[in-house]
Amino acid sequence: KRSIWLTKDSGLPQKGWLVLYAWKGGDWPDHVGIVNSATSDALHTVEFNTSNADNRNGGAVNYRTRNYDCVLGYVKIV
Repeated sequence: KRSIWLTKDSGLPQKGWLVLYAWKGGDWPDHVGIVNSATSDALHTVEFNTSNADNRNGGAVNYRTRNYDCVLGYVKIV
């Protein structure tokens, strides 16, 4: 298998794609999640080393709902 890099402007991501976040902008990811579903307004993911109470306090695997502001891009496994 191989992977394809897609920018955040590539349309709605599909279930199973990796989403890479850059919290402070830039070209280097700070965090990664797995897309569970996506709408035009929100991205629904499964994320590791996170917490619903505090983004800086990891240690859990959680479902998260995020907007697209900090999305750097996606990795599609083909």
